[in-house]
Amino acid sequence: MKINIGCGIYSIGDINCDLYIEDIFNHRNNKTLNPKKIENFVLCDVQYLPFKTNSFSDVYCSHVIEHIKNPYLLLKELRRICKNKGEIIIRCPHRFSFAAKFSGHINFFNRKWFQDNIKDSFEISVSEWFFIPFFRFFSFPNEIKITITVNKK
Repeated sequence: MKINIGCGIYSIGDINCDLYIEDIFNHRNNKTLNPKKIENFVLCDVQYLPFKTNSFSDVYCSHVIEHIKNPYLLLKELRRICKNKGEIIIRCPHRFSFAAKFSGHINFFNRKWFQDNIKDSFEISVSEWFFIPFFRFFSFPNEIKITITVNKK
């Protein structure tokens, strides 16, 4: 089973959860979407997830960690609900990207932050991160994608 943490308007998980239930305006298709109409939607705080330990084989958390006061608590919860041998995928803007400066972002991350701060508490592998070309000979980091393979002992 897959869970989408901080789903917003996208229902890509078997369970989709978010803290907000107000209507969201989607600029891509000029429509207002209501998260209450998302299938299997659960209203919850991502730092205190209301799910049993080892409930999900895949955990997807896109553009949430930069909004959280305590990113370690979020990571601990993601690991708690993920089954052994499961995967946790986290996406967030790179600290030097344009998107990192958006309103509501209180944390700023780069690849090294995940490598330095998670290794002691979690077994991880950084699978990839994305670049958007800034100049022809220079790539400016835009978004980070971290894959954590859960190996519980």
